[in-house]
Amino acid sequence: MPSKPTAKQHNCSSPFDDDDDDEPERLASDVLLGAKSIAGYITALGFPVNEIDVYYLHRAKKWPFNKYGFFLIASKRRLTRHAKEILRGPTTTIARGPPSR
Repeated sequence: MPSKPTAKQHNCSSPFDDDDDDEPERLASDVLLGAKSIAGYITALGFPVNEIDVYYLHRAKKWPFNKYGFFLIASKRRLTRHAKEILRGPTTTIARGPPSR
């Protein structure tokens, strides 16, 4: 007789463990709140944009921004990673034909 599937176990521990006392400060320093601060950070990465450009990039889903109530919010770490991906260029896959005989 087949056994019943077991329920998935989720990690329910606190995100603020005793080992990581600086975790809230690290997260707070990673967050950019508002189009002006996001535009300044992206410009510092080498992509000159203004606040209006940031709203366009958000609507077009071109960069990893989110909304937090009325404000745009972004992670410095994710923006930096996205900028590196843009600079790296698209990854190409090699199309392989059928094996030769």
